[in-house]
Amino acid sequence: ERMIRTRSGPKANDVSLTVIGLDLKTEVEEKTKALQDALKENDIPRMREAQTALQDALNRAGQAVYTAAAAEAG
Repeated sequence: ERMIRTRSGPKANDVSLTVIGLDLKTEVEEKTKALQDALKENDIPRMREAQTALQDALNRAGQAVYTAAAAEAG
């Protein structure tokens, strides 16, 4: 979350949306919120579930970035 905020700005947001798409960006934000809510409520089973869901979404975002970088380089 800190990295996204640190690199936020008009150009960074345009690039990230182009690379990962609005749907995936929204999904990551929703999964992050779900994990934060579970942490606030100290709900261990929900934390585990939310963490797994967030990690899956972040993996897909990372793959999208990697694929875009590879396409740009090659």
